[in-house]
Amino acid sequence: MTIRVVAKNYVKPEKVQDFLGLCKSLVEVSLKDEGCIDYGLYQELENSGVLTFLESGKMKKALINI
Repeated sequence: MTIRVVAKNYVKPEKVQDFLGLCKSLVEVSLKDEGCIDYGLYQELENSGVLTFLESGKMKKALINI
């Protein structure tokens, strides 16, 4: 079964660059996780402080244990 996760983040304008920096390594590591199909961070064009993680994978067990 494929699981999809959408995680929308609202970041203060002065913290956007810090947030992006932290997330870059998170995305790189997550893409290597067993069962990961896709994992990405997307930034809205109209509001750069709205950043959304989109994740899909075969990770049912990992999500249940949260």
